[in-house]
Amino acid sequence: MKNPGYTRNGCPGGRWQRPRGFTLIEMMVVVALVAILAALAAPSFIVQIANQRVSSAALELQSLLQLARSEAVYKRVESSFVGTGQTWSAKSGGQLVREARVPDAVTVSPSGDSSQGVLFETTGTAKQFSGASTLYTLTVTARHATRMHCLRVTRAGLVRQQRLPAGGSC
Repeated sequence: MKNPGYTRNGCPGGRWQRPRGFTLIEMMVVVALVAILAALAAPSFIVQIANQRVSSAALELQSLLQLARSEAVYKRVESSFVGTGQTWSAKSGGQLVREARVPDAVTVSPSGDSSQGVLFETTGTAKQFSGASTLYTLTVTARHATRMHCLRVTRAGLVRQQRLPAGGSC
């Protein structure tokens, strides 16, 4: 007598076994559960990626500012840090030392008098191209990010970075 759902194991006198594997319905249920979990996790990944882009761009700009200052002190020539749009550069004695491009998803905005850039003197002190006595400040933000970074260059030439909740001001 044959048992429903059972087959012989391939031998003529072999015993009856249940087939191994997954049914189509079982596979569809697993795929549906994975899709639901992925849909729930996607928004948090978008925010995490945006926050990481902001952090990465801020660190790159901070590194570029510190490079401009160290070039001024090391080579005993004035160095500058300037930027237009997404491209920022450090120049020493008018020659390009290094250039960095921040991702299009990231917004870098100088505040107030900071739009023209900063100049580092041979002693490492900083002054703005505009001649303003205020700190040179950059705000780094991105769409969907929950935080922003503020980069400040003090008169002494020190570069400071501060992480704030998105929507704040530097």
